[in-house]
Parts: sequence; structure tokens; C-alpha cells
Amino acid sequence: MALRARGAAIAPGMRLAAQRSSRDTDVDLVHAEVQDECVRVAYDANEPIAAELVDAKGEVLARALEPAGSGILPAAGPVCVRRGDAISAIAIRATDASPGTAVLWAAWAAP
Repeated sequence: MALRARGAAIAPGMRLAAQRSSRDTDVDLVHAEVQDECVRVAYDANEPIAAELVDAKGEVLARALEPAGSGILPAAGPVCVRRGDAISAIAIRATDASPGTAVLWAAWAAP
């Protein structure tokens, strides 16, 4: 099932804030330009990855406990940043992963 279609179950009452497809290690998801932002993020990858959410300083906000082909971050509710900050997703690939590992990310933010 597409990530966008799972939004109501993953992040009830939240709006889709970003959807990105990437083969890069990190991808910008949300910039809290006007107000504080709280998000939940889901991902689907074509190979297992370890996933993290980080703020603009690189501090880890949420981390998947085990490498997986899909997951939700954070596992138990949204993570928030202050106005002026940002949230990026990091895909940590296994050393033997193919260079073509693709990840689809979706972020839902509080209205």
C-alpha cells in the first residue's frame, strides 16, 4: 500500500507535509519556517535500512531500532522542532547494500 494512503493510520489528524523519493543518504523533509512543527515519518525502501530523523544540527530526534524495509518514526507519536529548525531523514544502508537502494519517505505534520 502506498505511503500516502496509510496516512490516516500512521498519523491520524495530521496533514501530509512532504513526500520524497531518494537514493541519497539524507533528504530534507520539513522546515519549520513559520511555526514549530511536529511530524511523524514513514518510509519504504527496496532493501532494509536503518533510519533516523535528525534536526538541522544533526542531532538524532528518532531512530529505528532495527534495519527494515519499511517503518514509522518515531514509533510512538510525533517528534517536534522549534520554528527556524528543520527535520531530515537519514537512510543508513548496510555495507553490502546495492548503490541503487531507493527510499520513499512521507512526513505528516500537525495541522
